[in-house]
Amino acid sequence: MKKYAILGLSLLSLSGFTVSTDETMAYQELFNRDLKPNGDRIVRYALYDIDDNGTDELIAETDGKRQLLYYLKEGSPTYLAQNYEASTDGYRSFFAINKNQTITHFEVMAGSSNADYKVYRLKKDNTAAEVIEKKTYNLKADRNSAPPERVDLSSLEWKSVNGNPVTSSSNHASSPKNPTEQSTSSSSSKTDNPKTNPNASQALWNQEKAEQLANYMVEFGNKMGQPGYKSYAPGDDDDFFGVMSFTEQDRIVVGERVADVAELTNERKVTVAFSNDGLGTADYNIVASYGVVHKNFPIFYHFTIHEGQPVVLVSRQNQGNPERLYYMNPTNNTELRDTFAAIVEGR
Repeated sequence: MKKYAILGLSLLSLSGFTVSTDETMAYQELFNRDLKPNGDRIVRYALYDIDDNGTDELIAETDGKRQLLYYLKEGSPTYLAQNYEASTDGYRSFFAINKNQTITHFEVMAGSSNADYKVYRLKKDNTAAEVIEKKTYNLKADRNSAPPERVDLSSLEWKSVNGNPVTSSSNHASSPKNPTEQSTSSSSSKTDNPKTNPNASQALWNQEKAEQLANYMVEFGNKMGQPGYKSYAPGDDDDFFGVMSFTEQDRIVVGERVADVAELTNERKVTVAFSNDGLGTADYNIVASYGVVHKNFPIFYHFTIHEGQPVVLVSRQNQGNPERLYYMNPTNNTELRDTFAAIVEGR
């Protein structure tokens, strides 16, 4: 069985998992400094032995909303990859740890439709991370290529810097889950709680919540360096380059994407419907839609209720396709996702 372990700042053994003193001290130095290039600091972390050689690698999340991967190169913590999307220049980076003991890494520069794609394998003697595959990955043409089976990073035992157990705050920490399996509530709680029951009669959305979201989208756009988000509704003269017509014609495909630069997987055509109260029988009941064009690239969000849960769908699709379908996925922006959930739930 694959070994999971926890990094404690002062403990050498936690919950039955043992970490050597040398390894603990080697990674600890990362917690005591600002990390380049953003000056952010690690706030939570976990260890995982990617290549099963007895030496754990470090997955760390920072207060700058980056997720970083380090390995011990001859005893020294060495940066390998990151999950990160820049708020201003469009730079994006994504890594995944695969069950075949490799690491997949994508990197997209601002305005590009291609990613630099690399696959790494760590040397068993901890002397290097070898590049075993390298190519240019087209984000549109190659999106249907099958990825390796990934390690679900959310299943690791995470620690905050003060030593308390936590869950990873980032969507990047989870391998994609089937949308039909996202709800973990018991059947009894789904029946009793209108927030988790798609058949509940209590409204989940109203005009007050719509105004809260509208105000937030102004703040969100400015913060992300994407000012000018506009609200879209059925029947508007401006349908955001045809996106609203795709929605009205039920030509939406929802898939799973662990980062914007990653391929879309587990695609399925879904039913959608616009709803003033968040209720309805469609797979996704849309309560609001917002879009913006940022550096000649469209960004579009449907704010939805899916199986009684708030879900923000996003697409950056900028080209048509023979099937005349519009491809979306749940957003990886945790702040946007959590703020929408808080508005829906009245928090």
